Amino acid sequence: MAELPTVSAIIPIYNGARHLAAAITSVLAQDVLPHELILIDDGSTDRSEEVARAALATAPKQLSIVMINQKNAGQSAARNAAASAASGELLAFLDQDDAWYPSHIRRLCQPFASDPALGLCYADFDEIDDEGSYVVRGFLRAHTVKHPRSSVVDWISSDSMVLPTASVVRASAFAQVGGFDADLIGYEDDELWIRLFRSGWTSHYIPRSLSVFRVHAGSSSRRATFRESRALFLERVAAMLPDAPELRRYYVSDVLLPRLLRAALEDYRAELRMHRVDEARSVASSIDRLLAGTGSRFLSRSERWVLHNPRLARVALRGRHVLLTLLDKQSDLEARFSRAGSGRL
Repeated sequence: MAELPTVSAIIPIYNGARHLAAAITSVLAQDVLPHELILIDDGSTDRSEEVARAALATAPKQLSIVMINQKNAGQSAARNAAASAASGELLAFLDQDDAWYPSHIRRLCQPFASDPALGLCYADFDEIDDEGSYVVRGFLRAHTVKHPRSSVVDWISSDSMVLPTASVVRASAFAQVGGFDADLIGYEDDELWIRLFRSGWTSHYIPRSLSVFRVHAGSSSRRATFRESRALFLERVAAMLPDAPELRRYYVSDVLLPRLLRAALEDYRAELRMHRVDEARSVASSIDRLLAGTGSRFLSRSERWVLHNPRLARVALRGRHVLLTLLDKQSDLEARFSRAGSGRL
């Protein structure tokens, strides 16, 4: 086996005292230790530092440990700051709520040893709940998420679910494309993988679970800021991949926009079911932002008006009108695009 490149393990921390010890312990339990472990605290106000130091008490002496503190700037900014301080050839990110299986580093780093063009290596993962009980074994396989991805349409047509926790990135590739977009709080990983792909770096997928992903009420994907990031993600990708009618390529209007609208409509339906009227209105506003400037006629003015009136929308939902019709229209549009490739029918 070729000698593995040096690896910097990176854990961004923000009020992560509840699960942080398990994350750190999983790094220390690797059958091949990283070159260094960097913990960057993004302005925590809980016992995160105390928990981290206690968990590190059993760290082997050969493992270099770096602890960084910064004012709260968000997870992406914290990851970028840690990456800038890292000395490893590879960057292995681990979220504070998640954990690695013992062979995570070894298996994800092996492909880099023989492929200088490889920028990203990632694997499937298992899902657990707040208490650590298993929810899904082999998430990507169970949800039939397409991997590997070999075209830009593959990368933008659906959520990639390539988690930073389940990935290793070449440090030079990460630096070349500018790291995570610090303005995104959600979709920042998909956006980074698209830039890596567009820059010519290749990726490698390992179809087995090498980590666990914890989903709970405090997860970032459940916050309103995640929804707001959808519109910003759309803007970022539209700047990279504008529609090109002369080439019959409609990356934004026929691929990315339908995907994000469907996700937003599903959020809206979930808020209605929980009778959270204000949250539903917030989702409706985020849909307006998604559609702003796109010229899309997918949602009529009257349909958008209904979305801003959640009580009326709830009645429509009971009668299988509006929302279900919109979701059906989304599915039909996605199917049509899939049959037509990257050109509009």
